[in-house]
Amino acid sequence: DRISIIGFESPAPAEQDLFKLLEGISHVEYKDNSGKRPGHLEAIALPSPEQEVIYLAHRLMEDAKSLPLHRIGVVVPDMNSYSGMIEQSLKELMGEKPPGGTSWFNITLGIPLIDSMLIKAAFIPLRFMLEGEPRELFLALILSPYYGCWKGKRHEIARADIIWRTHSIESGLSNFLDSLKKSDPGILEKILCEEANCLLKFAGINFSHRKTADHWINAVEELWSSLGFPVTSSEKDTIDSRHLEEIIHALKTHLGHVAMDGHEFSSFLTHIAAGKITQISASEDAGIQIMGLIESRDLDFDKLYVLGLDDRALPQPVKPLPFLDTSERKLVQGGTPESQYEFGLKTFSNLISCAPDITLLRAEQEDSKPLSPSPFWPVSETEKHLDIWSDPGPAWVRANWLRSAYEGLKSNVIPTEAEIYSGKDSSLDPSILPEKISASNMETAIICPFRFLADVILKIKPLDKASPAVSPMERGIRVHRALASFTNKVRKRNLHLENDREGAFNLLSECVDEALRDVAGLPQWNVERRLLLSEDSPPGILAAWLDAEIEHRQNGWKCITEEADFEGLECDGWSFPLRGRIDRIDYHKESGLICWDYKTGNHPNQKDIMERLAAPQLPVYLLALRMGRVPFMDKYTDHETHLSAGYIQLKTPAKIKMHPIKGIEESLDKWSKAIADIGNILERGDFRAAPYPVSNIENREFACKNCPFLTLCERGLAPKEEENDNRSDRQKRTPVRP
Repeated sequence: DRISIIGFESPAPAEQDLFKLLEGISHVEYKDNSGKRPGHLEAIALPSPEQEVIYLAHRLMEDAKSLPLHRIGVVVPDMNSYSGMIEQSLKELMGEKPPGGTSWFNITLGIPLIDSMLIKAAFIPLRFMLEGEPRELFLALILSPYYGCWKGKRHEIARADIIWRTHSIESGLSNFLDSLKKSDPGILEKILCEEANCLLKFAGINFSHRKTADHWINAVEELWSSLGFPVTSSEKDTIDSRHLEEIIHALKTHLGHVAMDGHEFSSFLTHIAAGKITQISASEDAGIQIMGLIESRDLDFDKLYVLGLDDRALPQPVKPLPFLDTSERKLVQGGTPESQYEFGLKTFSNLISCAPDITLLRAEQEDSKPLSPSPFWPVSETEKHLDIWSDPGPAWVRANWLRSAYEGLKSNVIPTEAEIYSGKDSSLDPSILPEKISASNMETAIICPFRFLADVILKIKPLDKASPAVSPMERGIRVHRALASFTNKVRKRNLHLENDREGAFNLLSECVDEALRDVAGLPQWNVERRLLLSEDSPPGILAAWLDAEIEHRQNGWKCITEEADFEGLECDGWSFPLRGRIDRIDYHKESGLICWDYKTGNHPNQKDIMERLAAPQLPVYLLALRMGRVPFMDKYTDHETHLSAGYIQLKTPAKIKMHPIKGIEESLDKWSKAIADIGNILERGDFRAAPYPVSNIENREFACKNCPFLTLCERGLAPKEEENDNRSDRQKRTPVRP
């Protein structure tokens, strides 16, 4: 005959209607629950919201030892800001779900369906077509794990983005595919697999034409089916997929025959998905209960935490209500500061009646901005600061990532080479060596056998930084190509450059344009072309080179070949033959032959070649000439022909220089022995990280400074020698193996 309603000081409209209904059938008694006070109330301030969550997780782990999980509550006024951090932290500390299908914790906050990963992935094809086919969305589509047709290929097709960004291709499906067809057909084949051909059909649809919703739904569903969407991997994905099916069914049912264009169809999908809240179901008595202010009303716990209790959370800011005047605002809950304060006071009173033991938490600042406490914050508070790196405590040491890092910091012991490799055979099967290697690969081995293993044998390539700017390597390749074409045409046309400088420059411009044909029109290459061919002051790099070339020819030199290949170069004691390509060979009746190597950057100096034995490229070229391995050189050489080599530097207009290495022939015997020695090291399978093992270099560690494979090598983990005075001289000299 009597119904008691307790704790509903500010009932919602639906609750008020319910209470009126109850009053009509029974005697209703309203009781205020705000007078109840906890036996223990503490207020703790921490430096930041992140530290709040770290401390909360620590306390929850402690409480779980003595309390049933469902008797522990966490109230978060600002769930949107904190829920992600709380969920991540508790998962790290608690691990997988307990047996029996229960949960360690239950977060009441759902999220709009439009924010779920599966729904975002579902809408990518539509967005791609409607937003101008941008590169970012196409990449997101082919790399999305929700599309099964590219499963197992994504690590390879991800390299396509480097090609697109390098060539400044920012939009257009046809542009993406054409660039891959030219640059890497293998990646194109993986992207346009049989299942993905429907993407071309989808891209051919005119999204500005008005068609029925059924037509748009059929087109999208056909694309999803062909691309293997959706690939679900969790309960959340399954629920989201079910919601997507409900949205599609609702559109078919209610708007199937309504005409709309592609933009309107996409807007309907987005609007419906934004209004639908999705959440994985969980039992209210399973695990720690994490909830907002409204959900916490009149619940009962043994232990309660209130997180983020600053002046933004309770009372909350006044609602905007731009179309209401002052008198109307007073009639709306939250329309004035006074009503928000009154509601906040009632809410806080209700909070502190939910448990006998309550802990209030707040952050002192966020993003370096001070945060004021809530007006309901107790006068006395405790300030805490946590450092889980120096003292993780028993709770946070449960996190795998922190435990491994903490143990490493605590031990701070780096084993010696002898400890690492004691009793281990580090040699590899010599059969993995290539049958023959190039002169540039030989230089890699000279620098470091481990780099040779990673680069030449394992073919590991560093991931280039994608940039619209022209890379030094790409610039060098195209300059080499242009100059080879130029000298070849000059020779075949029997041109005399010194008599027609203007004609020579026009021919050079023609050769540069041929080398840049596939990138013509790109802004960065237009700039590069001006830097190469400008006739202004200072002149372009190749314009300045042309003047040096004319002077060189006036001194009696002529170019007799370019890009001259040789193979099968062998000397006594060598473990394998060498091959290579000489950029250019010039002939002079009195001075003999000279091999040139173009350098668009810095080049090795004379000591690097003659004394340090660190740069083998030019000596290998001369050995190939001396042993008759370069085709068509017989008519220019005999046993008395003088051979030399050098570099043509093309770094800047001011540094155009033909730099022959004087006396280089005298170093060939030393180089022959050095190549034999490095060959023996490789043949033994000894690919230790030993910089310049056969060179006369004092500071060998310099090779490690910019090595792209340092993170794969023990040297990347070892301390610098100067910081380890306690290591023996032998340890300092002995290279660390990979």
